[in-house]
Parts: sequence; C-alpha cells; structure tokens
Amino acid sequence: MRATIFLVLVLVGSFVWAQDESKTTFSLAEAQAYAVTHHLTVQNAQLEFDEARKRVQETSAIGLPQISAMADYKYYLEIPVSVVDARAFNPAAPEGETVSVEFGVNNNSIVNLTVDQLLFDGTFIVGLKAAATYKTLKEQGIRMTEIQVKDLVATSYYNVLIAEENKKIFTQNVEKLESQLHDLQQMNQAGFIEEIEVDQLDLILSDAKQRKQTIDRQVVVMYELLNFQMGRDINAELELTEDLKTIYDNYDENALLKSDIIIGNHIDFQMIETQEKLQQLNIKRNQASRLPSIGASYQLGQNSFVDPSGLTDGSSWYRNQFIGVHISMPIFTSTMNSSKVQQEKIILNRIQNNKSMLEDNLRIEVSVARMKYINALEQFRSEEKNLKVSKKIFDNTSEIQKNGLASSMDVTVSNNHYLQIQGKYITALYNILESKATLDKALNNY
Repeated sequence: MRATIFLVLVLVGSFVWAQDESKTTFSLAEAQAYAVTHHLTVQNAQLEFDEARKRVQETSAIGLPQISAMADYKYYLEIPVSVVDARAFNPAAPEGETVSVEFGVNNNSIVNLTVDQLLFDGTFIVGLKAAATYKTLKEQGIRMTEIQVKDLVATSYYNVLIAEENKKIFTQNVEKLESQLHDLQQMNQAGFIEEIEVDQLDLILSDAKQRKQTIDRQVVVMYELLNFQMGRDINAELELTEDLKTIYDNYDENALLKSDIIIGNHIDFQMIETQEKLQQLNIKRNQASRLPSIGASYQLGQNSFVDPSGLTDGSSWYRNQFIGVHISMPIFTSTMNSSKVQQEKIILNRIQNNKSMLEDNLRIEVSVARMKYINALEQFRSEEKNLKVSKKIFDNTSEIQKNGLASSMDVTVSNNHYLQIQGKYITALYNILESKATLDKALNNY
C-alpha cells in the first residue's frame, strides 16, 4: 500500500513538473511567478537561506551534550623507569641513596567515554540569537531577490511587446507601400504619372523592408532575453498572452497615484533593521566574552594491563569514572575587549545613519517615480491624439496621390511622419508601463 501511494505521488509530481516545463504561453503575472521559482538568482538566495538555517542548527548544537569515545593501546618495549629514595624499600639504606624502579607493565589498554555539557556561556547565548537573526536576514534576501527578478521580468516583457508592436507597424507599412507601389505601376503603365514617381516609392519600400528586417531580429533577441530572465532556455518557445494596451487598461491609475509608502513594510528598510539588530547582538557578544564560561563533564573509563589476547576477559579490566566542573573567565585583557566593543558601536552608529538616510531616500524615490508616472500618462494621452491625426493625414495623402494630386515626395513625408508618431505612441505606452513598474517597486507593491 505504501509503495502504491509513493508511486502515485511520484507520478503526480512528475506530471506537474512536466506541465510547468512545457508551458509556453504566459501573462505578465504568470511570467513573474515562473521566474520566482526558476530563476537561478532566486534559487541562490534560497540556498543562502538554507545555509543560514543550518548555521542556526550548528550554533544550537554547541549547547547540547557532546559525547565522545576514546580507545588506546600501548605496548611498552621498555617500561618507563622512575628514580625513588632507596629508604622506601630499605629503611636501613643511607640517606640520599636512590634506586631505579620500573612502574607498569608492557601492555596498557585504555577505553574512555566522555560527556561534556555547556552550562553557561554568554557568547553562546548571544550567538544563538545572532544566528536566528542572520537567518531572518537571508529570508528577507529571498524576498528582495524575488522583487528584483519580477521587476526585470516586467521590463523584459514590455520590451518584447514593444518590439512586437514595432514589427507590426513596419509590417503594415511595408504591405501598404507594396499596395501603393502596385497602384502607381499601373498608373504609370496607363500614362497617368511619370516613372520617377514609381522609382521614388520603390526606394521608400526598399528602406522600409530593411528596417523591418532589423526589427525582426530585435524581436528574436527580446524573446531570448525574456526567457533568460524567467529562468528558461533562451531558445524555448514563448508566447505572450497580453499586449501593452491590455496591461495598461487593467491598471487602476487613481489607486496607484493615491498610494503612499509604508516605510516599515518596505523590504529595504526591513533588511537594514535586521542588520542593525545583528550589529547590536555583535556588541553584546563582545561584552558577554567578559563573563565566565561554565561547563560540566563526566567520564567513564576502563584500563587493562594484559596481553591483547586477554582483553575479552572482563575480569582483566579496571573501571574508573569521574565528574567535574570547569570554569574559565578572562581576568585582564588590557584594553583589547573594550576596543572591540567601541569598534562595533561605531559600526552600529554608521548603520543607524544609513537607516535614517534610507527612510528619506525611499520617500524621495516614491515622489520621483510618481512624478515620472504622471508625466508618462500625460505624454501618452498627447501621443494618442497625435497618432489619430497623423493617420488621418497619411490616409488622405495616399488617397490624393491615387488621383494624381500628390507626389511620391508628399507620400514619403506623410509616411515618415506617421511612422515617427507611431513610434512615439508605442514608446509613450512603454514609458507608462515602465514608470508604473518603477513606482510599484518604490511603493513595495510587488
């Protein structure tokens, strides 16, 4: 039964993984969610957090019982000799006379089991808190990395969309010019216009095709970059389900403009607060090093003095054991410890100054980002109006040319102006989305 359940779980997990890997269509939110899971930078941040978690376990283990075992066997080729007063063996021996005596036997076996327990150590207590705080910092680092990756994915997503829009514009332009060229060729054959009119439009078409090829190559590179930012193979198939206008229409402009930053919730501020706590603990650790360190130990041992072949005989072993307490405490370290504490306090002051500056910087970033967003909105609305007017002018000029009332030069000027306005419109739309992403990041909305 257990084997069946395990097999089902493996198959389900493999199916979900395969679905995730084979997915090719993404909205902006889906692309960001995918990147948070698959981008190597996020995975590295997660590994740093896992390392910090293991460091907490390592530090905690210092306060737990430490058990060790030792076995030792010696065979004395020459038994150590000691010199003693001869009167210890012969009371009648002259004063000052000594004799040499061999103490011990050739075979000496020792087996010990030792248990050590830390009872009190100020640096351990502070270190345990510091390790937990360090883990919190790395956890915040994951959040920071996720925000950065989401921001990069948003920018790359917008770049793909603007490249696609440019491709669409130039494709439509080429198709329109080809149609106009065909009409002019027929008019020239009928004798209504000069051949130079046809040649001029043919040059315009050739230039438009070359520019379209450049745009086509840019589109490929933009897709590769987005795949990379998402943590996918750069050549993987990718289809975006949203366009620039759709993303723009889904935004609540008023809500975004009215939003304000909550400093305490901003990830940058949270991280510097954690760094401040770590530094405060570092000061306490140096101060705690002046306190005594107390530990206890217990040892159980056995000795044997027989030939190795007789070690299995229980009667040949002699048991011993002891329990002890040890205390160590620094008495005088000149000014070394106090100097360390003062150094750490200076570092703390620097962190606190940076914290104060960060709070102001975050507020300024929001103000600047909001200003750029408002400017981008106004520019977009202006370009949107210009685009309608420019298209109307281009269509009218093209129609007039068909009737022989406008030259190819007029069409060229009108076409170039229309392309410029289209480019400005797309750029303005992109600037809205980019400035919106910047404002979201400044407000910690990711």
